Amino acid sequence: MFSKHSQELEFLSQMGFATSPLNKVVTGLEQVWSYSEKIQSQKNHLGYPIDGMVVKLNDNQLRDELGIVGKTPRGWCAIKFPAEETTTKLLDIIWQVGRTGKVTPVAKLEPVLLAGSTVQMATLHNYKNVITKDLAIGDILVIRKAGDIIPEVVSVIKLHQNNTHP
Repeated sequence: MFSKHSQELEFLSQMGFATSPLNKVVTGLEQVWSYSEKIQSQKNHLGYPIDGMVVKLNDNQLRDELGIVGKTPRGWCAIKFPAEETTTKLLDIIWQVGRTGKVTPVAKLEPVLLAGSTVQMATLHNYKNVITKDLAIGDILVIRKAGDIIPEVVSVIKLHQNNTHP
């Protein structure tokens, strides 16, 4: 019915469906990257969280010719933005038992605002990760939200050697 994806979006908008005001038709990879950088710089002011953007071919015939892998058209591509990072202090390491009985270390942190919420705990994944990062109570940690959801420890900033190992 429509030869261009932009025509589909315009039709949906005219019919009263909500469409993103950020939709834009661009030509070439340079314009795609330039627009993704612009969106990334504005992401904290949108009023809703995003962790990237989807680039779609505007030519519906070409999209159909390229086909689908799984549930994703080959004419679509996601651009993920780097996760927001911040620093905080490691207050303690606690051991959490999951529903399957797996024991997982969790960092108890000095509360810090990260990607729109206050973070007080972060996964350490496993005991080997605690040893590899040489974590000690009082260390300053760099944390981020994996997939903008689950807080995790990225790295440790060693300020002094008097910290207490858990």
